[in-house]
Amino acid sequence: MQIDLNQAHSRLNHYIETYISQNRRQAVLDMYEDLGDRLYLSPASSVESYHNAFPGGYIDHILRVTDFSREVYTLYKNLGLNVSDFTEEHLIFTALHHDLGKLGFPGSDNECYIVNDSEWHRNKLGQVYKYNVQNPFMLIQDQSLYLLQFYGIPLDWVEYITIKTHDGLYDDTNKPYLISRTDDAKLRSNLPHIIHTADFMAAKFEYERWSAGKKSHAVPAVSKKQTSSASASSKGSDTAEFNKAFDALFGNTANK
Repeated sequence: MQIDLNQAHSRLNHYIETYISQNRRQAVLDMYEDLGDRLYLSPASSVESYHNAFPGGYIDHILRVTDFSREVYTLYKNLGLNVSDFTEEHLIFTALHHDLGKLGFPGSDNECYIVNDSEWHRNKLGQVYKYNVQNPFMLIQDQSLYLLQFYGIPLDWVEYITIKTHDGLYDDTNKPYLISRTDDAKLRSNLPHIIHTADFMAAKFEYERWSAGKKSHAVPAVSKKQTSSASASSKGSDTAEFNKAFDALFGNTANK
């Protein structure tokens, strides 16, 4: 599966410039720049039969979730469900960052997923990637929230709880929020439900796309050794398309 990086950058840039307010837009861009090529080259999962377990799978997934979340929002609104307690920025911000933890931790060689060095696991089980055990273990949603606070990006409560619970009841830690036994304990917003639905639909779409195609179990074409960050500290990436997209989004860091 090949991702058009120029198109991905254009769509991401549109969402950031259109919906993310100025008081945190630059912090978001600074975070992306610091995380470097992971934004465009990370997978969305480690196993082929999950979803988007290929280079670029992450950016493809979060953009799809963002697109789908707008459709689900419209459906909620048209059906008369309450959408008055959150803004478009809340919707877009949480969709773009619900899986942020899949980019790993700050610093070099801290990716969340690395190419699986076991040929048997790749070929027999489709486990193309494995978790990078050099990083401390964290659930993806907690790691997402950690990264946002690490880079000084403020969150409203509804954004925090949406990112925290976006996996719905697939994650048992969400039960206290999603299985309420009193009216006071119910979620105060439908945004978590909208993002969860959009995420589920996007993952389903990506699985069906993979299932309908050739199940090659191939080693990803892009690995850490084959690419370099487009940041000031690592110029000269051998992926010209990535450099062009990165510079268009963040500016030419080599001249700063």
